[in-house]
Amino acid sequence: MLFEIAFDELRGVGDATFGEWREVGDLAVHVRRRLTANEMRYAGIDSVVDIRGTPEHIARIDRLRPFLPPIVRHEHADVFP
Repeated sequence: MLFEIAFDELRGVGDATFGEWREVGDLAVHVRRRLTANEMRYAGIDSVVDIRGTPEHIARIDRLRPFLPPIVRHEHADVFP
């Protein structure tokens, strides 16, 4: 049921044939998809870079920490995708 809702919300967004990931969390499910070239142009995205493990990744996680549940707030940045 939850994935059905997620797919309804994503209808017309991205292209599952380019890549799609389904994740189940404690409170929600997530569906992630690669964007199409047209969507990237529309959003002004010139390229995509994997920032995991970089100082930028750590800085982004640090900005989110105040909003994370206390149980995971102090986890190492590597545990966050």
